[in-house]
Amino acid sequence: MIIIIDDGFLTICLIVSIVYQLLFYLPAAICKFDKVTDLAYGSNFVLVAILTLIFGETFFVRKIIATVAVSVWGLRLIGYLFYRITKIGRDERFDGTRDKPIRFFIWFMLQFIGVWLISLPLILLNSSQINPHFQWNDYFGWTLWLIGFLFEVVGDQQKSSYRSDPTNKDHWCDVGLWRYSRHPNYFGEICCWWGIFATSASVLHTWQFFSVIGPAFITLLIMFGSGIPTTEKSTDRKYGKIPEYREWKRRTPVLIPFIPNLFGGVAKTLFCCEFGIYNYAPETTGRKVMKKKCWRNHPSTNANPPIHPISHLINLIQQQDDHKYCQEWTHEH
Repeated sequence: MIIIIDDGFLTICLIVSIVYQLLFYLPAAICKFDKVTDLAYGSNFVLVAILTLIFGETFFVRKIIATVAVSVWGLRLIGYLFYRITKIGRDERFDGTRDKPIRFFIWFMLQFIGVWLISLPLILLNSSQINPHFQWNDYFGWTLWLIGFLFEVVGDQQKSSYRSDPTNKDHWCDVGLWRYSRHPNYFGEICCWWGIFATSASVLHTWQFFSVIGPAFITLLIMFGSGIPTTEKSTDRKYGKIPEYREWKRRTPVLIPFIPNLFGGVAKTLFCCEFGIYNYAPETTGRKVMKKKCWRNHPSTNANPPIHPISHLINLIQQQDDHKYCQEWTHEH
């Protein structure tokens, strides 16, 4: 085994990820475009997977399967997201960010942190020099990864096909897997990384089980960070006033695929991860509302006013910008 800084490859993978993200950040910041952000994210997983397998110098079947799985996942993600961004032209997540170098830099740094944390189980697996017989958790992990990968691929494909149909321009995707989950692709991604951890657990020992932070991180990020909340907010803003949309949202589980309308209320929260933070009133989102709030607080009137994944840090920065926007609007009016 090649030992680089530490025998678990944790430090070298951290350094490689930082440098790799910087190589993408610099041209993106200079040219003020966001088409390489997802490319940098997905390909970073592939780079870490292949490097750690090579550094380990022991090509056990368990390692090869896990490395191939992560590489296939990353390459598929790169292709899909790059195709999507070239088709739509721009990424709305970076509106107000791509022209601000510091905020843009924070986004890329959050990406390297995410890649490193999520890849921890695979890094430790590929650095291990032991090769126990396959156990139940290996088969469980491979099965879980395959199920998750299928959900992610099929879900993305169904949504892409649905949106490409001009007749569905002003409608949300509610067909196929999207009939049983409002976010089947996110469910698939979570399953993939818990599957990688499950098979990695065969070679982990004592402190190395802390790598469970990897799948836990992506799960929490999707459920409470830049995943589901952001998407729910966007769709609520677009379709929240349509009764059919509200009915689809009421009967369809937010994450874990299940039979529509089977659960409701507390049961839906417990079994389907349906939390109140996934509900956004359409009139309480967007810059227009910020202008509305500023107008209401303007000292010159009390009349009715004329009629935007990745972290809490980004949200705090956005709140500061909103406060600045409010002050500027008040000064101008």
